[in-house]
Amino acid sequence: MDAATSAFFTDTVKLKPSSLDASKSDLAHFVEKAQSRGLRIALITSGGTTVPLELNTVRFIDNFSTGTRGALCTQELLAAGYAVIFLHRKGRAEQKIYTYAELIQHYKDRYTEEQVEELWRTRMAKTRPRLLQDATPEQRADRAYVLKAVRLRGPELRHAAPELRRDREVALTAVAEDWISLDYVPDELTSDRGIILEGLRHDWEAITYASEDLQRDEEVVIAALGQSIMALKTIPEALWTQPAVRAAIVAAARRDPEPLRFCPEAIRREPDVMLEAVKAQPKFATEANPCLIQDRQFVLSAVRGNWEVLECLPQKYTNDREVTYVVGRAFQCRLLPVLQCYLLSASC
Repeated sequence: MDAATSAFFTDTVKLKPSSLDASKSDLAHFVEKAQSRGLRIALITSGGTTVPLELNTVRFIDNFSTGTRGALCTQELLAAGYAVIFLHRKGRAEQKIYTYAELIQHYKDRYTEEQVEELWRTRMAKTRPRLLQDATPEQRADRAYVLKAVRLRGPELRHAAPELRRDREVALTAVAEDWISLDYVPDELTSDRGIILEGLRHDWEAITYASEDLQRDEEVVIAALGQSIMALKTIPEALWTQPAVRAAIVAAARRDPEPLRFCPEAIRREPDVMLEAVKAQPKFATEANPCLIQDRQFVLSAVRGNWEVLECLPQKYTNDREVTYVVGRAFQCRLLPVLQCYLLSASC
């Protein structure tokens, strides 16, 4: 680093935000949680930059932005299932949070209240109105009003009166709209199979809210594995050998092996599970327990399922006659239809 560059950074140390260390810690926690759930992570920088860039660089006029594009990109990425880090300057545009009254007022000349409710439920679900956040105590204790609110936005359950949060129908309705509503479901309802299963229709992590007894319930366990093999982080190892649970584990590994790297180490020693993972994504041969990779029968089964596995195996297997024969046969079978089509077209 030359003297001019060093001087630049020395002069701008005073611009370091006082909360930087806390923000870095929060960010590390956010990234760790997103990775543990197998989510893709996007970073959005929003709004025009402030000093020192204005003082030390030439900027395009377009860079004087209000952050609108950043906010819109954030909405789209969230809708696509990303975990989003929204890095912004003060005064930037945010995702608009509407109260129900604002929506009615805005659309009063075009739609009835019922039409507005339907519009925001079906067409703009990512910017759902918040009825309870700014509601009166009477409204928060009104069962019909609360049910209407959580149908539109499940996590509004947090603002409901305590007795309504304990109401099974209210809690179930909220979780059906958004499984994150489990954050606000009282402990006495976490042993309700119906509520937990409703959450598991959306995300495997709903099982982490279940009571200990439900986390050992076969129906709940299989539903969680139907969402992701990541559920193994919560499912007791003693259940892994139960036939129905085992079948669900193997199916989960076949469907999406990517989260296996975040699962307990013990599962990567299981031949049937890792065989499905490796056949689906050959790169997972490097994630398997070394004992499995030294097992020649496991390797033969893997290359029979997907010859590309050979590329991810130790060098010794490229000199193994039987392994390379299996790969050659698989490769030949794959090319044969292409060759037949080529010869047929050539003869015409």
